[in-house]
Amino acid sequence: MKVKSQQSSKKARIEIIPLIDVIMFLLATFVLFTLSMNKTKNIVMNMPGAPGPATEGTPPVTVSVDVNGDYFWNKERITYDDLLVRLNGLRQQDADPKVVVIGEEGAQFGKALTVVDEARNAKIFKVSFNTKAVKSVR
Repeated sequence: MKVKSQQSSKKARIEIIPLIDVIMFLLATFVLFTLSMNKTKNIVMNMPGAPGPATEGTPPVTVSVDVNGDYFWNKERITYDDLLVRLNGLRQQDADPKVVVIGEEGAQFGKALTVVDEARNAKIFKVSFNTKAVKSVR
């Protein structure tokens, strides 16, 4: 008894017409979607800033860093050790102290981050950066 092999003589075919239909559908969908979009030219954004003089409570203390890496406490030159003492003393004086860090143009960013770290170590959590460019902190 002879068994015929079940090989199919049909070859695989790629139908191109359904593929064209799908591509045309996607194209029409994207065209209609883009036509229905609202075009926005700009977005109004309020940038956060340092607290101003109208803030309730005690005014914030400004700690500045200049190009040479020197620290200033309310425009008074201080050393790093004095900065640590004053930050701890500020926490003891005020229940809710605020510190604003100001960096001169070209100042080392690492020094400003050191001020933030030391303020957090002193349990002062309201620390902000002045976002305006400052030519000189003296």
